[in-house]
Amino acid sequence: MKKCEFLGLAVLVVSAFSGCATRNTRPPVIPSAQEAGSPALLGSRGSEETPQLIEQSRALPTTSGGELNAAESYQQAMALYDAMPSDRKFPSEQMDEVGEKQLCDEIAPIIKLMREAAAVTNCDWGIANAPQGATYAFGPYLHKCRDLGRVTIWSAAHCHQDNVAETADELVLILQFITHRVRQDFLMCFLVTASVHNMTAVCIAENAWRFSDTDKARLVQALNDPQFEENLYLAIDQDANRILEEAAKVKSNLTAEVGQPTADQLLTLAKIREPGELEKKFVTVLNQDESEYQTWLDEMRIARASNPYIEPMWDRTEKAVNLGRATLIRHAMVTAGFAVLQFGTTALSNYPDSATGKPFGYQEDADEFQLESGFQLRGEPITMIFRRRDDAEVDAP
Repeated sequence: MKKCEFLGLAVLVVSAFSGCATRNTRPPVIPSAQEAGSPALLGSRGSEETPQLIEQSRALPTTSGGELNAAESYQQAMALYDAMPSDRKFPSEQMDEVGEKQLCDEIAPIIKLMREAAAVTNCDWGIANAPQGATYAFGPYLHKCRDLGRVTIWSAAHCHQDNVAETADELVLILQFITHRVRQDFLMCFLVTASVHNMTAVCIAENAWRFSDTDKARLVQALNDPQFEENLYLAIDQDANRILEEAAKVKSNLTAEVGQPTADQLLTLAKIREPGELEKKFVTVLNQDESEYQTWLDEMRIARASNPYIEPMWDRTEKAVNLGRATLIRHAMVTAGFAVLQFGTTALSNYPDSATGKPFGYQEDADEFQLESGFQLRGEPITMIFRRRDDAEVDAP
């Protein structure tokens, strides 16, 4: 099975785990895998050494020979955003033209820094300089990256009404940033990446009528960057590494304190490791044939029924997979929506919904139309609204 095929099978995987792994009784309430790593819970007298989460941004590494580091510009942009008043970070939807112009002027230095950083190849966040044991070393930057996504999308939507090419430039800018410059060190990184992709796709749809054919082609190319999907597999693999590293640390600490672990302790340690091992296999089988994938699926189903430590891992992975698939569907909707604007609804047959294999659902009124997928996220179908023209044009005499 190729990786590109996996997200198309995500619903089948989720359905299999939701309905086929039956149990007569729920497993006993036990601590999470991290809590269960405590030597005390394994029969030892010690206490857990909690993995360190870096709370403050660190000094970026010094580059040699005058080489620029894009992370420096990103960090400066983050600092400018942090210094803004809260009401300016989340502006009212009812802001008048004067207010919009003032805010555009305020955030222009942030966008300038983003553009400067995009032109620099080297981007070193200094993760290698993080203290030993810093499991989530990219953590302090993660939500700041999402903030840069929000402010850039707002700028694209509001600050270039007379220059649509600039709108497209900034949307491409943030897609490239969030896809290529955000490290996929743990699954939350991918969730932020997917969230910004979704916000960008919605903005593109709302402004679809404005873009030239050249802009549309650039935007579709940026949305369909194969690195986006690769980021999901990188994040899952890193999540597996984290589980295995924590399990190894627990075993080392336990052995140092009590000597040879008992049979029960070894069994518990094996159960703590198993989620990481299954995640590793999951990434591997995506490049293998269908029979290997089915073998993994059967192993996962059995493990989920017998090992309570599987549940937290699968909850994280399922959330990332579902959001990833929803994002790819929105990407496809943008392409289909552009085609409808240019060729009419007959073009929908050329861009089927991956969830159903049929054209996206279509509804319209005078100035906009909506596409709908058969895939549901949080119990609601994925939809996207495309404007045919600006509200101001609709209201003009």
